[in-house]
Amino acid sequence: MEVETVSEQLLFTTTYIESSFPKEKTSGTGFLYLSATDAGNQLFLVTNRHVVEDNSRGGQANKLVVKFIKADADGKPDLGKFTYVNFDEFTLSHWIGHPDPEIDLVIIPIGRYVEALNKMGQNPYFKYLTKDIVFQVGANPELDALEEVLFVGYPNGLFDAVNHLPLFRRGITASSVNIDFDGKPNFIIDAGVYPGSSGSPVFIHDQGWIRDRKGNVSNDSRTILLGIISKTYFRTTDAEIAEDTVALSAKVQEIIGLGIVIKARCIHETINAHLKNAGLTEV
Repeated sequence: MEVETVSEQLLFTTTYIESSFPKEKTSGTGFLYLSATDAGNQLFLVTNRHVVEDNSRGGQANKLVVKFIKADADGKPDLGKFTYVNFDEFTLSHWIGHPDPEIDLVIIPIGRYVEALNKMGQNPYFKYLTKDIVFQVGANPELDALEEVLFVGYPNGLFDAVNHLPLFRRGITASSVNIDFDGKPNFIIDAGVYPGSSGSPVFIHDQGWIRDRKGNVSNDSRTILLGIISKTYFRTTDAEIAEDTVALSAKVQEIIGLGIVIKARCIHETINAHLKNAGLTEV
């Protein structure tokens, strides 16, 4: 496969994450982010904290598998073949959380794991995101309260199992990305967000034309990282179940099509805090 367009590149920015908790096994999404520092480039895997630690599932995951598509001899993606980083003795200390523990975000420096795969001849193929496309209020004043968004990942653990590719999904902003929703560094999207989408990067991705907040249209393209999906909203209702002559009642949770997105600046804040602790500076 020739990876040429921005959309094609976005397909390879994410990784499928399998999390084995004491109570159950789940899946989530991670994505690659490259930070340039005064000591060289640092490659990070970004995902949600609850992908690696979830009290409702028994606490900390005891095993993680992070899957990558393999590269062929020419350095192109070898669709259908994958390699993986296996955290058999997983501990949360491998991961760095946001300075605010209430923010559902963690990162891990993954460069040395990628290098180890390369040395074993298990070369992974991936693309990464950088701070150049991170949304900043004031730096992107053309964004309106209502924008179309794109996110990439593995909703409900679904993906192209033959080619091992993630799925694109579309939606719109349900709250303005320029304003912190409920006073937290989040915004809301109206989209099909399901478990497994956790950790998916969310973008403005316009191809061929851009319309700004004043209605002006220009012949151009743009890709802006807005944030990372954290959770989906549920509605809980009472339901009656008839079993023979006995009426039973149960609580039913229904996904209502609204997802919480952590703003991209939090990714930058988490990485900067880690680099500062390591005595490094982003350049």
